[in-house]
Amino acid sequence: GEPFNDYTGMGVTLTNLFKEWPKESIAVASKDLDTQLCDAIRPCSRYVVLSKPNRAVVRRSRLEKAVRYILRELYLKLGLSDRQVIPVSEEIKQCLNDFKPDIIFSALGSLDRMNYLQSVMRYAPHSKYVIYITDDWCNTAYNGRFFKNRWKREYHDKIMEIISNSALNLSICSYMSEAYKVQFGFDFIPFHNPVDTKYWNSVPSVRKYPDDTFAIIYVGKINKDTKPRLKKLSHIVEKLNKEGQAKVVFDIYSPSTKDVEEFSYFDHCKVLHSVPNSQIPELLKSYDCLFLPLGFSQSSRLYTRLSMPTKLTEYMASGVPMIVNCPVEIALSKYVTESKCAFVCNEQNENALKETLLTVISDRSKVEEIVIHALEEAQHHDVDIIRESFRCAIVSCLVK
Repeated sequence: GEPFNDYTGMGVTLTNLFKEWPKESIAVASKDLDTQLCDAIRPCSRYVVLSKPNRAVVRRSRLEKAVRYILRELYLKLGLSDRQVIPVSEEIKQCLNDFKPDIIFSALGSLDRMNYLQSVMRYAPHSKYVIYITDDWCNTAYNGRFFKNRWKREYHDKIMEIISNSALNLSICSYMSEAYKVQFGFDFIPFHNPVDTKYWNSVPSVRKYPDDTFAIIYVGKINKDTKPRLKKLSHIVEKLNKEGQAKVVFDIYSPSTKDVEEFSYFDHCKVLHSVPNSQIPELLKSYDCLFLPLGFSQSSRLYTRLSMPTKLTEYMASGVPMIVNCPVEIALSKYVTESKCAFVCNEQNENALKETLLTVISDRSKVEEIVIHALEEAQHHDVDIIRESFRCAIVSCLVK
């Protein structure tokens, strides 16, 4: 269900966790599977592409667009996507027959995906399965739907059925593991994105901007959750320059630049195309500050309450101070606050974020303290430690 790649959070995390496994030990079946990229960064013995053919771009009238929008909203509110039956293709059946997997590994993500995993398992009676949950979709996928309580019961019953029969349950962080232990009564072993600290330490810091310019960077998606925070910081940067308080620039590297026009009104903010993950260490280390925001809306709070951004470990290993701007109750805020590895702003208002930024710009001793803690924390996520723990966890479930 998920591919190995170097540009999505799940793709990067899975690539790093499975990096050193022999090619002959892994087969992958996923939508949007780039087999050439896989061969370059995480070679597999077998590829099964599940993606559908791209639809042709069709120009539509305003009325057609309005009708399609209404139908799409109705489709979502009725939860019809979860009612689709995903067929087990002949190619999947053949792969199971030839490859004979000991483990089938899935991140799930929705009711129809859970049903699909169970369908696949019928053709692999001697295999065990491992699940890996990285976002709290179990408790949020049905929000906003009609008959929410009915969907809630259905999701709970199905995930309990899945967990009860899995060989191993994995989560994205300890906060999720603790919450799910209480909710579902089963243990979840946490595995966050590992980072090669030795490599990051070897990458030189070469400034992108002159010494008199304080440069901030954000790497990631521009979506309904991050956009308000990115625009807020852009506005703060503009004011600091206009008022002569500091010479600051803010660069956003994103896989989607469709919102670039909304940021074009800021003279000191640029939206740039994302770079391959292999270039991230050099890129981050060329800036003075890293920005990591999450949304404050109710839907965002619920969805991210137990999540941990993939980029966090890379941010910590960079040796560059980061500002985390997110609600106080979510796992990310708790983690960086407890480990003292970031400047944390738990408020939405502009003045609070502005004061946090000014502290990063002016208080060098505090910056050094934060960076030291971040580098120490990154060591706990080092690839040598995490990959071996991950391998042992997978192997242990085979002997149960």
